[in-house]
Amino acid sequence: MNGYSTHDSIYFQIHSKIGFARLLPDQSIWAASYSGTIPETPLKRSPELLANHAAEHQAYNAFMKKISKLSANASLNELAEQLPSLDEIKAATAFNFACGSTVGISCLFLVINSVSIFISKLYYPLAAWQELLITCGLALFSLICAYLIQKQFFLGHTKELNLKLAQAALSQCIKT
Repeated sequence: MNGYSTHDSIYFQIHSKIGFARLLPDQSIWAASYSGTIPETPLKRSPELLANHAAEHQAYNAFMKKISKLSANASLNELAEQLPSLDEIKAATAFNFACGSTVGISCLFLVINSVSIFISKLYYPLAAWQELLITCGLALFSLICAYLIQKQFFLGHTKELNLKLAQAALSQCIKT
């Protein structure tokens, strides 16, 4: 499943089916689905975009938690029965390691850490347990950095309207 957010919309995609919800000027929500691709456009960072991005993650995480017990080849009907409630979405975390905004950052930290381990081995031969300890420590450092960067720069504070928007988009994506 893929997700994408703009300042007034949230999209979810399973295969070629897209479910989206758009916030209209009167604060009502228009939701629909179509077959195709998510219209990724250049985005200007705004509080609305960051709040929708966080709500997208919360809906995604709540949904993934609910479907984790289903078989890998569950039908759309089975998935539709697992749509999270607004309370479940509110309770879910906004952080997501698989988010496109942090995958690159995490990879960059891991590459830097790998290079630093390689260089340190040239000058300071280490025992296997020391290498493992350093590798685990640097991996943990990378994950913490990715978490802090995503939270600080890519996620906003959600309101109930953002969460309803995400719930409507997810519902449209799963609806049969």
